[in-house]
Amino acid sequence: MALEESINARFLPDELPGYEMLKFALPEEDDGPLWATLIRKQHHTSEPNVPAVLYVHGFCDYFFQAHLCDAVQAAGFRFYALDLRRYGRSIAEGNRANQARDVSDYYLEIDWALRFILKSHPFMAGLIAHSTGGLILSHYLEQSRLQAQVRCLILNSPFLEFNLRARELFLVALAARAGRLAPYRRLPDKMSGAYGKTLHKSELGEWDYNLKLKPLFGFPLFPAWFRMIKRAHAGIKNGLSLELPILAMRSSASKFPTDSPSSDDFYCDTVLNVNHIRDLTPKLGKRVRPCVIEGGMHDLYLSRTPARDLALNETIRFLKEHAQP
Repeated sequence: MALEESINARFLPDELPGYEMLKFALPEEDDGPLWATLIRKQHHTSEPNVPAVLYVHGFCDYFFQAHLCDAVQAAGFRFYALDLRRYGRSIAEGNRANQARDVSDYYLEIDWALRFILKSHPFMAGLIAHSTGGLILSHYLEQSRLQAQVRCLILNSPFLEFNLRARELFLVALAARAGRLAPYRRLPDKMSGAYGKTLHKSELGEWDYNLKLKPLFGFPLFPAWFRMIKRAHAGIKNGLSLELPILAMRSSASKFPTDSPSSDDFYCDTVLNVNHIRDLTPKLGKRVRPCVIEGGMHDLYLSRTPARDLALNETIRFLKEHAQP
């Protein structure tokens, strides 16, 4: 589907009550048809003077955080979310879920989403990205001519380095090297389910989302993904030159992933090392503002209150600050 065709396409009702979605066809690859999906609230009216915000999810993730949309729209912006290829609503039959060979693979749908949104809004007040989404968007903005139309970038626990022990890091390095010759040879390991259990209502969490789109133990892992991430991490360590202001939010504490949740898992980042975020986000550009969310979980917007409210408030404050003329 070309951009011009997608602009005239009709949004369809989404599985998230009160929302609608628009599919964008991408070039097919060896694992079948590929799509990207743009999501927004139903009964959306185009207001040419209202700036927009786009949200991009993390790994083993998709957009379901309706409270984030509510907060952004209550502040006077129009909220959109993008499910990237092979993620969430965009997973098609036969797809290797959540997989890609390079972060640049995602640039086509990000371009599409921004151009689509900018047809109805004067500028992007900001991009909000969680975890791997932050890694992808940082690289995208480095090379995108659309950076000039984006006022700010808000990172929610960006994934800039693995939080693993020495043996696990060695295995990651092996998998990344295998990604060149055997990119889609399925790996025997799977993700820990502990973090998912702190989130979903079926376990110990408070959020009700689609476990087919965001399984507790993740999707099958392949060397290609590890190779992609290692290369993207190396790019961050070498330094980017983003010119827009960046809010780099992180939890106040972190720990290694475990097999089952403990009480402190609800008040720290159990996926990433917050010191990595502290040390590496300054390499994104010269206008990075660190922000520590006391008691925050990995997805700060899914934290227990009051950490969740603090993350939402900091997000809105940053958007308003940089949406001014």
